[in-house]
Amino acid sequence: MSEGSLRGSGFYADSADIDDLECKGTIEFQSGAEVDCKFEGTEEVSFDDWGRGVWTCPKCGWQNEYDIPEIGE
Repeated sequence: MSEGSLRGSGFYADSADIDDLECKGTIEFQSGAEVDCKFEGTEEVSFDDWGRGVWTCPKCGWQNEYDIPEIGE
């Protein structure tokens, strides 16, 4: 029997509360005007099997990507 990878199966998926997140989204008004969201805070980041993180801003609903910082940053 050969061994296979479980990557992509959801087996390694996880989540964590991450501090100091900054939303990159915009808020659009009915008039058509847009402003930067400016949310900064702690939210739950969901990580997929490959270590890619995403989180949804509670203020504007924008789905942001999260890059794991390099050691020493």
